[in-house]
Amino acid sequence: MKAHLLLFCAAALLLAGCAATKQTSEQRAAEQAAIAKSVREQVPAASFKIVATEMIPLRAPSKTLTDPYFVKVSDNYLESALPYFGRATNIPYGGGNALDFKTEITSYDWKEVKPGVFDIKIVASNSEDTYEYNIRLYDNGSASINVNSRNREAITFLGQLETNQSAK
Repeated sequence: MKAHLLLFCAAALLLAGCAATKQTSEQRAAEQAAIAKSVREQVPAASFKIVATEMIPLRAPSKTLTDPYFVKVSDNYLESALPYFGRATNIPYGGGNALDFKTEITSYDWKEVKPGVFDIKIVASNSEDTYEYNIRLYDNGSASINVNSRNREAITFLGQLETNQSAK
């Protein structure tokens, strides 16, 4: 009798665990669908924020970023709050502002290169330089940002789209 009771309890725990896993899988699928929807809405509207989590300079090892570095596009403005590491030429004394500025967007183009993969090209200028931000954004919210400018070496950042759900 004790063996049957023990077997019954083990089976009940196993079934409860499976039900919890299924519910978690369904929740994950719903979250992923919400992120994909957010990406599809924000890219054409030119209104999004990508939080950078890793910096990949050309001539140095990659570095994990812990401070709140980001690129934000809204109201025809590009706000860049990114660190810079690399060679620079013809820049203001002391290094200038590097990739920390807010300026009007000169050009904003995007296309969906594959289902769920968007390429975004943003051109903007300020008093120091002209910048080209090439962003690849996936429908899971992950992104890569390649920044090219006239006076600095290219640099790449990896990050995550800040969705409406994560902004709450």
